Amino acid sequence: MVEHLIRRTAYALFIVWASVSCVFFLMYAVGDPAAATLGERASAEQLANFRAQHGLDRPVLSQYLTYIGVRPCHVRPGYCGLAQGHLGDSLRLDATIASVFAERIPRTALLGAMATLIEIIIGVGLGLWAGATRRRWVDSSLLTFAYLGISIPTFVAGLIALDQLAFRMGLFPVGGYGETPLDHLKHALLPSLVLGLLGSATYLRLVRSETRDLLADEFSRMLRSLGVSRRRLTLRYLPRLAILPVITLLGLHLPALVGGAVITETIFGWPGLGRLAVEAIYNLDAPLVLAVVLVASMAVQAGNLLADMALHLLDPRVART
Repeated sequence: MVEHLIRRTAYALFIVWASVSCVFFLMYAVGDPAAATLGERASAEQLANFRAQHGLDRPVLSQYLTYIGVRPCHVRPGYCGLAQGHLGDSLRLDATIASVFAERIPRTALLGAMATLIEIIIGVGLGLWAGATRRRWVDSSLLTFAYLGISIPTFVAGLIALDQLAFRMGLFPVGGYGETPLDHLKHALLPSLVLGLLGSATYLRLVRSETRDLLADEFSRMLRSLGVSRRRLTLRYLPRLAILPVITLLGLHLPALVGGAVITETIFGWPGLGRLAVEAIYNLDAPLVLAVVLVASMAVQAGNLLADMALHLLDPRVART
């Protein structure tokens, strides 16, 4: 168990490092952050001063070594790189990235937590129903819902929900974040529903398949022979057995949730980390983009690692492999 944890942690750190490194060199290859920040009307002297101030006039490899903390920074003494826990400064916002993240991350976390709760409740519940029902039309209807949820892009579902439920029917606020904690929850409900309903389709298909397999195995047949009704078997025993693939999927589904949050936050004007990433990419704010990639990669790898560890603890068969 300990060896497996160390191996998985090392692999996760390697993935995070590789993701950040690839994005670093791509960001400095697609354009000039100084020109994107100051605009087209900036003079050559202003651009040169900006590059010198932020260390952009040095070779890319030297900037990379400074960013990861291998080489000290002589331009900005307060910034020592990732190895010392410093994310740097935003080129566009004129603020430390840590202060920006302290405001944005809780908002994205709220949206992601609500969406995850919705997709698990709906996906697992409908999956159990579809897997245990004997009514063919119910199973077909739920499978159709699952296929639609998997096929419809997030931006299409978000625009439809915003137009129909917010603009036309007035059931939800039209984007934004609100001012009070209750306003935050109200504004987060519609984008969370979009993410949750689309994400529940994957859980539905998995739990339906798992439920049908469990109903056909020897354990279920033994319980049925002892007089346990099909309804009691479905509601009491099967959820405990079907939870293992759900835990695994929860970790694997986190990247899709992070990607969906970027689109959803942009559509609904939710001032979270996803919308911040879009704005940073548009403005070629390289330090901010790299910080977003770093945090997103760490969140995905942490989710996968926690799901893997939970699976090892809950299933002795996996722990012995």
